[in-house]
Amino acid sequence: QHFANLEALRASPTLLRTCLSGIGLPCSGKGKQAKPLQELGFFHDSMGDHCRAEIQKGNKTYAATEHGKMVPDPPILEYIQRQLAMAAIHGRSLYYADGWNRNINQLMFALQEMLKQGYFPIFLLFTTPPEECIRRAEPAAKERTHRKDNHVVIDRIIEWAPENELVFQQVRKLHRLKQVELIEVDNTGLEVEETTLRIFTQLDQIVGRQLTLPQAANQLPGHKQTALQPATFETFAEPSRAAGINPRRFSLPLLGHALA
Repeated sequence: QHFANLEALRASPTLLRTCLSGIGLPCSGKGKQAKPLQELGFFHDSMGDHCRAEIQKGNKTYAATEHGKMVPDPPILEYIQRQLAMAAIHGRSLYYADGWNRNINQLMFALQEMLKQGYFPIFLLFTTPPEECIRRAEPAAKERTHRKDNHVVIDRIIEWAPENELVFQQVRKLHRLKQVELIEVDNTGLEVEETTLRIFTQLDQIVGRQLTLPQAANQLPGHKQTALQPATFETFAEPSRAAGINPRRFSLPLLGHALA
């Protein structure tokens, strides 16, 4: 299927500097969309790959994931900030952040950094149910990829599911407030290609709306939008404060998007 707007974006990525953030449980299908998105021109940055690399280096801070727990926020937030800053420096206009946002604090911090670096934020929620993710994690499952640590992956799914749902709810709230764009996909029973088609269809529509909007006088670099709807910084700061982080250290005026 031909996606005219995505083809235009692939040909000229600076038309709409985009950060697509894939959120979902382990085995929900986030990583399987990396290849088709890379073919579209997106740079793939996997938090899972980063964590595994740190564990191999002997970084004990990341060892929590080996017991089904989440890595503490500070190194994750530092990684997000560094990666987006480097992406801007290296001109990576299309960015696929795979598995970055495991809790609300990480979500809100990542959104702030996306805007700070001039990226248009689109969140891709893999809403595949936990029981389906667990089924895929079983050693006998044909989708299984982490065959040596299936019990650890299953523990992560069970442990992370409640927080994952809270993140989904927060993204939907931001979407209702017209702060972000949103794509949701439950790929239960779907082949990878079918899931890609559903994602690309919605992504093409979102990009098309943005590319047809006139330039706004006060927009962030790389954004095309109208009637920017200011959001007070306090809307986004509370989750950071609750985690003991000073959000003002990374502050900038956060802008909402009044979408067509």
